Amino acid sequence: MSMRVALDTNVVISALAFPGSVSDKAMTRMILSDCQILLCNQVLTELRMVVRRKFPEKTESIERFLRDFSYLEISESSSVNLSSEQIPDVRDPSDLPILLSAITAKADILVTGDEDLLSVASLITTLEILSPSEFLRREEQHR
Repeated sequence: MSMRVALDTNVVISALAFPGSVSDKAMTRMILSDCQILLCNQVLTELRMVVRRKFPEKTESIERFLRDFSYLEISESSSVNLSSEQIPDVRDPSDLPILLSAITAKADILVTGDEDLLSVASLITTLEILSPSEFLRREEQHR
């Protein structure tokens, strides 16, 4: 069974906007390793918003990428009851739907560059939260 990897917005944007970046290398490794990539509704919305604002000339290519790229769209499920022990306090409330989506979709890993999410990694037992560089190191060790 392939590994399920949820991505945060900053990883996708860095990978697409900066070829050769650590995020680009991490996404390439995911694709080559046949990982199932998960993108939640909030990530897709943020991605489109940031691209329109910061990289308007790339809007069409991002939409083409999203049409052609193989990923599973996930959403925060209100039917899953998670206790407060399972969900730590996250400083930025906009990060919570991304975290909840990854947990409820049973992702193995959430890859993010967001320090707020990385700071709660040790408190989450059902999901690894890694930076793109940590993901690459982990993959090298498992080869």
